[in-house]
Order: sequence, then C-alpha cells, then structure tokens
Amino acid sequence: MPHAIIANENYAVIDVKLAISETNGDNIADGLNELFREHLDKDFIVDYMFSNTDEPCIKTSSREPSEGELFEEIRFGCRELKTLSAAVHFFHSELACHDFEDLPIGMIVDTASLTIMTNKFWNLGRALHDISRFADQSDAQTTPSLSQEEKTTMKYTINHFINSIDSESKTTLTDGDNDVILNKAALEQLKAKLQILCN
Repeated sequence: MPHAIIANENYAVIDVKLAISETNGDNIADGLNELFREHLDKDFIVDYMFSNTDEPCIKTSSREPSEGELFEEIRFGCRELKTLSAAVHFFHSELACHDFEDLPIGMIVDTASLTIMTNKFWNLGRALHDISRFADQSDAQTTPSLSQEEKTTMKYTINHFINSIDSESKTTLTDGDNDVILNKAALEQLKAKLQILCN
C-alpha cells in the first residue's frame, strides 16, 4: 500500500464522512483508492484508510436536499428500542396463527432470526436504560446497526404492530410491557424515524 509517511514526524489523524453517488462496494473502494493515491504527498495527505465499503450505508436524499442531510444519524431511546423489539416479537408470535400475504421480498420470517432480532433490540434498550440510570443521562440514545434484511423486517413489523394496537389480537408482548410504547402518536413518530433510518 503506497504512503508518504516520513519517519519520526507528527501527523493529525481525522475521520471523514463522504457521500458517494456509487452504491456498489467494490466500485466505491476502487474509486477511493484511485482518488487518494493520486493525492498522496508528504505535505498534506500522507496515508489513508476507509471502512464499510463492503456494506455501505445507503440513504435516499430528500425532495429538497440540503447540505449535510445524508450525514444525519437517527438515534433511538431505550423505550423506542424495546418497542421495536416488541413489534418483531408480536409479528413472530402471530406467524403460527395467521397466513401473512404479500410480505416484502427479503423480509426475515424464520424463527431463529426473528428471536435474535427481538433480543438484539431488547438488550440494546435495556443497556441504554442502565446507562441512563447510572450516568444520569435520561436522554441516552443510540443508532443500531441493521442489515438490509433487518431494515425490511423492521419497517413491516412496526406497521403491523401499529395497526394491531386497537385490535384484541395484540396479546403477546416481550417481558416488561410497561416499557413498550403503545401510544399511537408516539408510535407514528417512531415509525417516521425508522423509515429515515431504513432508507
């Protein structure tokens, strides 16, 4: 790997985010290598490293794009994460009882993977609750890492969960029901955040 590092010199190491029109990971890596190699110089960029080109975060720009919008992070609090967990759990519990039609392509429906998703979000929510309690950070939030299959599943299950709030069929939730959001207005806000995260 080429570089322009000089022995025993001090250098600043910074993190940079780039929005790139290409979405193929291999093409992104090739393009970045070509770009940076041409600008390696002892007077400015002496070395470089990038990550996640194999699975880049794909975001959709808004109807009226503004500077920086692609770099905004969507964060969730502990109750929101536990609600996402409850949504997946509720869908999971109904799979054996109902014949779901027109499920999105790429959605997770196997028992083991749905259980992993349920636990993933519940444990994230519980961890944030502990951080808030011990560090006096009532607004502690995080951005969960989601695969494309998890994104597809989350968008469907939160819709299904919201639509079932007024029905008598919603009887099964994860443990700690009082931590799960059941207010429709708050659920719609959660749905909107999830939609942005999963674009």
